[in-house]
Amino acid sequence: MVLIVDDKRVEAFTSIDDLVTGNLRKVSRGFSSTAAVTVGRGEKCVYLGQQDMAVISKDDTEIDFVGSEDATTCHIVILRNQISGSYGFIHLDSGFEQLGELFSAMKEMDGQSSDICPDAPDIDVHIIGGFSDDQDLSQEISEDIFRNMIKWSTIRFHLKLYCSLDINTVVKDGIVWPKHYGAGLRIPSGEIFPAKFANHGPDKDIRSLRMYSGEKGVLLLYRSGRSSPARLCIPPFTYRTARRDQAAIWLTVPDEYMLSKCSTSPLVEPPHFCEDTRNSFRRMISDPDPLKTIFKDGRSREYEWSDVAGEWCLVNPELF
Repeated sequence: MVLIVDDKRVEAFTSIDDLVTGNLRKVSRGFSSTAAVTVGRGEKCVYLGQQDMAVISKDDTEIDFVGSEDATTCHIVILRNQISGSYGFIHLDSGFEQLGELFSAMKEMDGQSSDICPDAPDIDVHIIGGFSDDQDLSQEISEDIFRNMIKWSTIRFHLKLYCSLDINTVVKDGIVWPKHYGAGLRIPSGEIFPAKFANHGPDKDIRSLRMYSGEKGVLLLYRSGRSSPARLCIPPFTYRTARRDQAAIWLTVPDEYMLSKCSTSPLVEPPHFCEDTRNSFRRMISDPDPLKTIFKDGRSREYEWSDVAGEWCLVNPELF
């Protein structure tokens, strides 16, 4: 049994109410009541969208923040290896399988950058996002995560923060809403805070399209030490034919229909949800064969930080 809450091993999962009690509930409620901080444009931040992840070493001096928002039923999970000090950050939409990808990426980075890579590490876990939605989708994700943490015999997970379900729910005009949609991680202090982000780049429309590609797995957008200077990386992918054929139709549908078909929580999506979705379909129309236009000659798209522009800029744009 390797899930630990308030320094006690959890022998079996019964319910989230039974799990999130005592000091954990107190700390989580304190986080929930904290006002969100906006990470502004020009801040050296790695922004992660849905199904994106990053792994960060304790010695990383290339970035200042990692963060994500727009999580309604999705979960933002931040892991910290107690021995190596490395962090993993993911915006997941299913459950533990995606979290396993994050831990594997952390272990690979720690193994390459440090002699400290124990077989059974102690991992701090912080979960933000998800709320008491009507379909219990957030609960299903949380339960899948916790049940599998208990089963995993090679890692000791220490649950330090759980700002989800009732702790992250507020009622407005009879409708349940998430209190916080996002979270940030400050580098190198390790401070975790409720967050909003002025910039969701680079190329949010391209990264969002990966969910329509049929590609398996989560996108590892950033890893400390992968290159110098630091780069974000989007590997090449293509779209499903059916999605390409339907893209123009999706541009014509009203917001209400798009929300009903494209969202797990249509009443409480952020105001930019529909326009972001349309932007992705516009990109699909303008670039019907991404391996010839977006990823010319099968090249990954890589981005370096520009202090002048105050954002991540495409490397060698003349090649694309």
